Amino acid sequence: MPPIEPSKPFGRGSISVGVYIHGQPAQEAAAFLVRQAQIAEDVGFDGVTISEHHGGMFEYIPDPIMVACWMLAATRRIWAGPCPMLLSLRPAWLVAEQMAWLNARFPGRVGGGFGPGSVATTIDYEIAGVDRDQRRKLFAERLPVLAACLRGEAPGLLAGDPAIQACRDNPIPILSTVGGPLGAKRAGRLGIGLVPSSATPAEGLHVFLDPYREAGGAGPILINRRAWLGKPDASRLESLNAHYQTRPLAADAPGFNADYIASEDPDEVARGLVNALAISGGTAVNIKFFYRELAPEGMARQLHDFGETVIPHFRRRIAAAMGG
Repeated sequence: MPPIEPSKPFGRGSISVGVYIHGQPAQEAAAFLVRQAQIAEDVGFDGVTISEHHGGMFEYIPDPIMVACWMLAATRRIWAGPCPMLLSLRPAWLVAEQMAWLNARFPGRVGGGFGPGSVATTIDYEIAGVDRDQRRKLFAERLPVLAACLRGEAPGLLAGDPAIQACRDNPIPILSTVGGPLGAKRAGRLGIGLVPSSATPAEGLHVFLDPYREAGGAGPILINRRAWLGKPDASRLESLNAHYQTRPLAADAPGFNADYIASEDPDEVARGLVNALAISGGTAVNIKFFYRELAPEGMARQLHDFGETVIPHFRRRIAAAMGG
């Protein structure tokens, strides 16, 4: 197995964390998003991911590229980026410009994951004025454009953009969400990575990875995992289900179901994460702590303690597993 890589977006053997607004008023939420990135950097995470939803749904952010900019300006080492961002809601050209210019200001510290959005949500498409039933078609059309631009190979009107041109020497790593073999094959052909849903058990990811590899895919595979340093508590997953069920979802929205790695022993948590990577075939892991009752101070404390105690064990174990 190839060795781990130095910290870079979605680097092999890396560990990042997803952040949320935790039900705060806007000004406090904006400040706390940046503070989470600063804590993550201080305690050893490699990067921060920001997911997109609209109308205050799920405590997510409507413009994750903007938030990534805040975070990168307030930190020195970690990478940041949207993951996932809903490419079905906006033209690929405009997203490419935003990402490329962000990378021009913070070279090597920008990455992104993109998807069509979920059939379970409704408000995102209503706000954007997009037909939800067209989301997959729009995504399939736009993803190749975005991938080419962020490699510095933009045709047509963006060919003269200096930030796009700079991506030839400093390409921006990107991932595609995946819901089945066709999407996995598309990502493989485009030479980009994958970010499967956190609702997919680790042992089930081969359904995506096999066709991805067959199509020539050799990019990063970022697996999202719910983790917690402390006493395992099934009520946290129940809280997630209840939280999602109170939001504007389609009638057939699935319940939350994912691997949940929790222990009072930091090394046991680290072992669970490394095992999830080994079982799934993933190359990097993104941690999610959020649940409805987690107040900002609780998130800050968990983020700090997890980084201080779990990440050193994770580094040791992942280096042994990946030969780094």
